Amino acid sequence: MLVPFVVDPESLVPEPSQSNADALDSHIAFLETWQRIGLLIYEEPTFEGSQLWHKIHKLPQSIRSLWMEFLKHKYALMAPTHRGWSGHVSYIALEQIVGEVSVALVDETIALGELNLPETDLPKVVGGQGGVEVCLLRRAGRSQVFQDAIKRSGTHIPGGQGYETTWAERFYRLATAPIKHVVVVDRYAVCRHLNCRHEHYLSGIERFVRLLDRDATGPRHLTLFSAFAEECREDMLPEIEDSLRCILQRLSRRNVKRLKLVMTKNFIFGQDAHDRFVRFGDHIWDLGIGLEIFEGSASPARCSATFKARIWADDYREIERAIECHPKTLARNIVA
Repeated sequence: MLVPFVVDPESLVPEPSQSNADALDSHIAFLETWQRIGLLIYEEPTFEGSQLWHKIHKLPQSIRSLWMEFLKHKYALMAPTHRGWSGHVSYIALEQIVGEVSVALVDETIALGELNLPETDLPKVVGGQGGVEVCLLRRAGRSQVFQDAIKRSGTHIPGGQGYETTWAERFYRLATAPIKHVVVVDRYAVCRHLNCRHEHYLSGIERFVRLLDRDATGPRHLTLFSAFAEECREDMLPEIEDSLRCILQRLSRRNVKRLKLVMTKNFIFGQDAHDRFVRFGDHIWDLGIGLEIFEGSASPARCSATFKARIWADDYREIERAIECHPKTLARNIVA
């Protein structure tokens, strides 16, 4: 769901025609878009070594303070590229990062001088293999790629949609982003997993773990909150642990290092966690039918889906704490 993008460092500098207030407003709007739906890609192993970081320190004080406060609190996601990109936007650079990056944010000078794109042509997709959309930083909110992602963040997952399509459209970028802790809250996930074993197709939780392991760019720690519901009884906890351990043991890349299982009574979910969701750090997918969207080859039914970021994250963590702290809750750490 995240949109990977790059920013040419020179585009951070306010245009001569912009007032200080207008320049500050454009940076605020850009940072809000980044926080909501973006993944910044930079060229060095660490952001502090990037050209963008050094340019931020040369910005006018009001804009510099805005950026430093934003970065201090880690309001948004970023990751280094592994493509040998120079850090500046040009036709050659876009060819290097196409496929990894969807949007390149620039100013009018770079757009015209480096890419031969007048302001009236922007935003515009350039390059092969799907291309990269070039957009002015001060008009980042007009990026069609950003707009499409925001629109899709509230659309349902259709019944019958294949799991690979669902994963690619909504979860892949979250899996590749540098987010170490992933949480699944699905009261029926474990029960359905036990049933799927007898039906000879992958359960939602097993499919999710396999996809996460395949696409993660480093170690991931998964926590699963579920309930003793229907045929899933408390005395079956050892069997549940063994079954989940088998999932971890079958993983090819071993990126999912451990799984923390948190099980509680079904009625406790009724009190504290009516909805099912997946949380990647501060980014959340509310899922009406939970991990059932990954059962078998395709989602068995239409699923309401809403993507949320950061400002709602603490509410979801509170749900997790309420379940975990309940005296009837049982927790187990499972490793391969």
